[in-house]
Amino acid sequence: MQDRKQRVFFDTSFFIRLYKQDDPDHKNARNYWERFRKENYEMFLSTIVAAEFGAGGAIKQLPYKYVTILPFNINDAERSSVFAQVAFENKRRPFLDLIWLSGLLNI
Repeated sequence: MQDRKQRVFFDTSFFIRLYKQDDPDHKNARNYWERFRKENYEMFLSTIVAAEFGAGGAIKQLPYKYVTILPFNINDAERSSVFAQVAFENKRRPFLDLIWLSGLLNI
């Protein structure tokens, strides 16, 4: 069985905490960032994340050298709404089987 490369998709709040040094979760975000880089995770963010971050910070600050930018269109919105529904329905469960869900959605 071939090992799959680890991947991470960042949301806006991650980058806010990473760049805002007085945020209570800054150190935590920084530790995760360093781990993802050290362990060669494939890292992604969407154009929506960049736009949201740009509302309060400089978009050019984002670490484009290390992340892949993903476009976000109506098809992506439909697909992500399925993830949101599952997350909202299971918000009290500490872990969701997203590997199962991604297989179900063929992603």
